[in-house]
Amino acid sequence: MKKLLSWKSLALVLLAVIGISVSILMAQPSQAKSANYQRMIELGFIDEVKSPEELGLDYLQQPPPELIAADIMNNIRWAKEEVALRTEDFRYGIPLGTN
Repeated sequence: MKKLLSWKSLALVLLAVIGISVSILMAQPSQAKSANYQRMIELGFIDEVKSPEELGLDYLQQPPPELIAADIMNNIRWAKEEVALRTEDFRYGIPLGTN
């Protein structure tokens, strides 16, 4: 009897997985974004959907300039040179910031 119950529960789980998989495939998720926007327009949450180009924000889609990476590399090289100049018995102080 226990084996029969376990087979039934396994069959139910398998049936649920198959049902969910088929519903996802039939929903065409590639169009879900535009359908969601259309539904929000119908409900009055938003008036319209504009692309970044229409809003003048197309520069946000461009990769960042290489100057930032160059500055980081310069800082790393400077830090390496500073560490190379230090001796092993270099003393440093840490301000405690007490009142």
